[in-house]
Amino acid sequence: MKDVREDSIDKAIASHVINLHMFSRANDDGRATDFSLDELRKYITYAKMKFFPRLTEEAGHMLQDMYVNDRQSTKN
Repeated sequence: MKDVREDSIDKAIASHVINLHMFSRANDDGRATDFSLDELRKYITYAKMKFFPRLTEEAGHMLQDMYVNDRQSTKN
């Protein structure tokens, strides 16, 4: 299996994933609901106080490369 890069397909997949997960959660009956802005702020505050994730060196390099590539692609 090959991972063929095609901008239009990559954008469609990214858009689909983002739309599925952006601010949604499941109710008791399994249906998705939206978070309010206040709930999101409270969750972020809670997460900052309780969890201390750290990037691996590899992840840091990956993010750095993605940032540089993004900046280069938007140069005029």
